[in-house]
Amino acid sequence: MENLNIIEIQRLMDEGKLTSVELTKYYLERIERYNKDYNAVLEINREALAIAEELDDYRKIKGKRSLLHGIPVLLKDNINTKSYNLHTTAGSIVLKDLYANYDAFIVGKLIEAGAVIIGKVNLSEFANFISEESPNGFSALGGQVKNPYGNFDVGGSSSGSAVAAAVCLCQVAIGTETAGSIISPASSNSVIGVKPTVGLVSRYGIIPISWTQDIAGPITRNVVDAAITLNIISGKDSNDKTTYNLEEKSIPNYLEALDVNSLNGVVIGVPDCNFDDYEDEETKQFFKETIKELEKLGAKVVEVSILEENHLINGDVLSYEFPKALEEYFKTLGHCAPVKTLREVVRFNEENLKERVPYDQRRFERCLEMEKDFEEKYQDALRSSISYGREIDSIIKKYELDALAFLNTSGVSIAAKVGYPSVTVPAGYTKDNKPVGLTFTATAFTEDKLLSYAYAYECVYNKRKNPLK
Repeated sequence: MENLNIIEIQRLMDEGKLTSVELTKYYLERIERYNKDYNAVLEINREALAIAEELDDYRKIKGKRSLLHGIPVLLKDNINTKSYNLHTTAGSIVLKDLYANYDAFIVGKLIEAGAVIIGKVNLSEFANFISEESPNGFSALGGQVKNPYGNFDVGGSSSGSAVAAAVCLCQVAIGTETAGSIISPASSNSVIGVKPTVGLVSRYGIIPISWTQDIAGPITRNVVDAAITLNIISGKDSNDKTTYNLEEKSIPNYLEALDVNSLNGVVIGVPDCNFDDYEDEETKQFFKETIKELEKLGAKVVEVSILEENHLINGDVLSYEFPKALEEYFKTLGHCAPVKTLREVVRFNEENLKERVPYDQRRFERCLEMEKDFEEKYQDALRSSISYGREIDSIIKKYELDALAFLNTSGVSIAAKVGYPSVTVPAGYTKDNKPVGLTFTATAFTEDKLLSYAYAYECVYNKRKNPLK
């Protein structure tokens, strides 16, 4: 099952050789068997098999609703899930008893498409925005997510989503990203990660960090599944103004855009930060070999430079936005919200620091300290941050590029600051078995071509290997 994509699974279902019940049971059994070793899944949907049975009956009578019909999906546990009586906790003790009073917009779209939500996954607590000291993949509620490829950083904050996909605990996992939280764990665990353009996928019903940078996206074992899922969760939502200008007809069919020859003739820019970010020669040499592979697929590779010193890069945007965004989220919960503000979260944690914030909550505290400066300093911080992100536009225009290529997460910060998309695909492993990802980035709403580039690379080189022997 691990090597089958959704198209192949749907073919088996259409032929009567596989049912959603059988597929769902397969994944639930794998969670039961393997999750104790990797700590990826926080909660199981006890209704999953009954839902799968209903979807099997629906298929017999009316056919499938979409390509996700009957397909098991796991959700990052910062995504509201009123349906099926599942918690939404962000991995925190303060929210451990939260049952959201509405589904996130993307959850509604998944359910409408016939996906089987089989549970919620662990994450870096509050999407990695609570402490500088806390390791990737750790939450006070869920503990530490572990990398199945060895004693390596699991990446964050969508750690559970990536590990669940890697270990085959679901067909599709949904993660969220503010600055690397999909690309980082996906590349660290040898799976596909798609960080969409801000404005393509609604954030309504997702515990926020930043209205400027937050986005949700798929994490899968192959590009086909990622393309299918992105089509399902994309779309206009009246509750998220970033999607207001997005018309359904403007969203391409990402599956149909996939082309094994798509890298032939394109110009790919390789920024020097790929090499600046890594001290070991093995990693640098690894990426040089990856560049050669792109050239063999017909791409022209050009070395480019992204000059940070040309911009006053301000990282305070998230700290200014977080308290306000979180308060607005709590308001949407009404009486269901156990707290109403970030200050209340901090006070709750202070009652038992050792259990509730075993590393610390200094990021939270810094956000509260900065609240007094919001009116005076936020807009300047936002302008300088976006200015740095716009460097992507100037580099692409200057060198006439189709996309940029990065090793692992080298480019996530600059793309995140301006809300641009990235797609990462497994590019192999170091000598000690550490996964390495190849990440494509370009300007807004270019997911179709980025997915196609990743697909072309995957089809020819197919570097991903099963972490479980």
